Amino acid sequence: MLRGEIYPSMFHQSNFWRYDGAHSIFTDLVDRTFQKFTALSNLPVLSLPQSVIGQRMEDRLRRETSPIQATIDTSNQITFTSAVALTVPVTGICPASCETYGGQHIGRLTLDAGQPVVVPVN
Repeated sequence: MLRGEIYPSMFHQSNFWRYDGAHSIFTDLVDRTFQKFTALSNLPVLSLPQSVIGQRMEDRLRRETSPIQATIDTSNQITFTSAVALTVPVTGICPASCETYGGQHIGRLTLDAGQPVVVPVN
């Protein structure tokens, strides 16, 4: 959770069995996990839909296998280019739309193969 990973968590159905009528292995784990997390961070815990998780994991795989070049110039603009079409999240920018997490804007840029995308630095 502290690393910002988006991997889904899965549990066996037997872990939901309430051993005392109120608690289960699952609830014990989740309660302890959130206690530790809130002791270290004040960021919200988000639960993305499976379809969004799948798309973002697919986007990340494309980024890991295809280099992205980003160049900032003296006029406070960043130029992004990629050899393949992909979507890249960029913290601190909000082009047409963005999400905000922990007070930071996260813009998702769609790059077409070989076509530069220029974004002003806010």
